[in-house]
Amino acid sequence: MLSKVKEFIRDNADTLYIKRLSQYDPQGDVVVEEEGAWRMSLPMEDNRYNHGASGAFFVGDGQDAVSEYAIAPWRGYKVENSCGSFILAVPMTLVEGLEATA
Repeated sequence: MLSKVKEFIRDNADTLYIKRLSQYDPQGDVVVEEEGAWRMSLPMEDNRYNHGASGAFFVGDGQDAVSEYAIAPWRGYKVENSCGSFILAVPMTLVEGLEATA
């Protein structure tokens, strides 16, 4: 499934948004929930930890749980790992033939 996320990031680099749901807090050595807002995920140099999406952090080695995300008005992928969780998505209006669902 991670290969689909990488392709999604490449194909939507100019219209990609990110919403952080939780992130690692080194002071308490825990992952804490976050009330993140949607923001543009600007393209950046691709490496194994971000795959070209700013704000994203992938652990790799099969430790990233990935699921499809489709809640109006967004469509994309939710990623959860030991460093937190986030959603990478594009507005559904940009996805041809996809009906918005609540």
